[in-house]
Amino acid sequence: MEGLQSPWDMAIDRNGQLWVTEVGGNILLVDAETGKHQVIHHFDDVVNGGQQQGLLGLTLDPNFLSGNGENVLYAAYAYKGKDGQEYTKIVKLTLDKIARKVEKQILCWITWLLLPITKAVAYV
Repeated sequence: MEGLQSPWDMAIDRNGQLWVTEVGGNILLVDAETGKHQVIHHFDDVVNGGQQQGLLGLTLDPNFLSGNGENVLYAAYAYKGKDGQEYTKIVKLTLDKIARKVEKQILCWITWLLLPITKAVAYV
C-alpha cells in the first residue's frame, strides 16, 4: 500500500474495508484488496509534535455499517488549547454515507500535565 503518511491505527469494518488514521490528522477508508484509499475526514486542529502525537486512534461502533442505527466511529487526537497547553479530545464521528460527510461531536477533553518527580515511593 503506497501513499500513506505516518499511519498509526486501524480498524476493519464488516465489509472488510480498513479505516486508518494518519498521525497528521486524516482518517482514511482503505480498500484492503486494491490499496486504494480516500480521506474521509481531516482534523484541522491536530497537534503533531508534543507530549502526544497527532491523531492517536479510532474505534468503530459495534453497529457500524450494520444498518441498525447510525454509522458511528470514535477517535482521539492531540490539539493545542487557547491557553497554549496540549490536550486530547475524544470525538464521536457520524458518517453520512450518502452525502459522504462526517459530523463531529466532542465527547471530552483530557489535560496532560508534566509534574516533576521529587520522590519515588513503593508500596508492597
